[in-house]
Amino acid sequence: MKITFSLRERAATATFSDKKNPQQVVAHQPTTSFSNSFLSPFNRTGACTSNVLQEMKTFAIVALMLTLNLVGCGKGKSTDTASTAFKTVAEKQEFLERYVKFRRSYEDIHFRISFIDGDSGRVTGPTEWNIRLIATVPADEIDQWIDGLGEVKLPDLEWIRDIPNAPTNFNDFKWYQDGKRIVGVSRVSRTVLYRNHAS
Repeated sequence: MKITFSLRERAATATFSDKKNPQQVVAHQPTTSFSNSFLSPFNRTGACTSNVLQEMKTFAIVALMLTLNLVGCGKGKSTDTASTAFKTVAEKQEFLERYVKFRRSYEDIHFRISFIDGDSGRVTGPTEWNIRLIATVPADEIDQWIDGLGEVKLPDLEWIRDIPNAPTNFNDFKWYQDGKRIVGVSRVSRTVLYRNHAS
């Protein structure tokens, strides 16, 4: 018996040659519209088919939506972090300075920083923050903390409870304020209590 195969566009022909009983079988290859149009984007005249154009457009839209979703899910600078997450004063200072513009020297520092980055989502919103800290600083730098602030009477001190190792005695402190920035200083213990918030 002799078997030969011939392949055409979408049909495979097998011829079984036998002296007594010659047969010929034609097997049609199944087609899938998506794969054929995607793999062969041009028809016989060289024109791009409408199916592949639609599929390419759909693919581009899906890719764009996925990219926007990944970008929009970022946290940005948003955080709610206490100083207990760090071991050294240097580590605490490095983290704090991501969220404040001033630069100071610290002998010791404890803080609680809450920050919502309004630019990190797919839809831009307001940025909110609540920065609370207590620090032991060099005596000659205390005035830097209150520069431009006016002295005020004892303000609401509920926010101090959020700071790790916060003091409970404020007899030695004088208080200064400018808008939502509040600073208390004790020259006796060289301690600064600081809050800046916007919400």
